[in-house]
Amino acid sequence: MEDVLDTYEKPLSAREPVICLDEQPYQLLDDTRPSEPAKPGRVGKQDYEYRRCGTCSLFVAVEPKAGKRHVVARRQRRRADSRLGASLGPGDERRRDHALREHRLR
Repeated sequence: MEDVLDTYEKPLSAREPVICLDEQPYQLLDDTRPSEPAKPGRVGKQDYEYRRCGTCSLFVAVEPKAGKRHVVARRQRRRADSRLGASLGPGDERRRDHALREHRLR
């Protein structure tokens, strides 16, 4: 754990970027009945029932010190998505390769 905290404390460097990755399966839902908006003197109403519309996978790559993030949503998770390259945008290959070589933490 100390290795991770030490990595986050490093100053911003173009030669040694700190890139954080996350993957999240997400359930897509829809209302079964339309919601009633709030009116003067009345609160809005929303039914608790929902319709399931499938799932998707969200991939996020964040470079916190630089204030950059990249999000990719896919209909389904593929084997290739588990690699770091699926989460970074075009042109980030050099930064990704360096981050993998130098800062892989377990």
